[in-house]
Amino acid sequence: MRVASQEWQRTIKKEIRRIDRDIQSLEREEKKHAAECKKLAARDKKAMMITAKSIVQARRARDKMYMARATMSTMSNQLATQASMLKVAGALGKSAEVMKGLNDIMKVRSERYLQRAHEML
Repeated sequence: MRVASQEWQRTIKKEIRRIDRDIQSLEREEKKHAAECKKLAARDKKAMMITAKSIVQARRARDKMYMARATMSTMSNQLATQASMLKVAGALGKSAEVMKGLNDIMKVRSERYLQRAHEML
C-alpha cells in the first residue's frame, strides 16, 4: 500500500506541474491578446471584440485549471494522511501485542508470588 501511495502521489505531483505549465502558458497568451486588443481598439472594433472574447475564455480556462490543481493537491494531501494513519495503526497494533505479552508475563509472576506467599503461610 505504501509503494502504491507514493506512486500515486508522484503521478499527482507530475500532473500538478503540468497544470502549472499550462496556466503559465495561458497567462502569456492572455497578455499577448490584451496587447493586441489595445492595438485593435482604435482600428477595428469587431476584431477587438473577438480578441476580448478570447481573453475571457483564457481566463475561464485558467480558473478551471486552478480548481483542478487545488483538487489534485487535496488528493495528494489525503493520500499522505491515509498513509500516515496506516503507519500509526500498524504501530498501535504492535504496541498492543507487546502490552499483551507484558501483561501475560506479569500475571505469571504475580501468580508465582501469590503461590509462594500461600506456601509460606
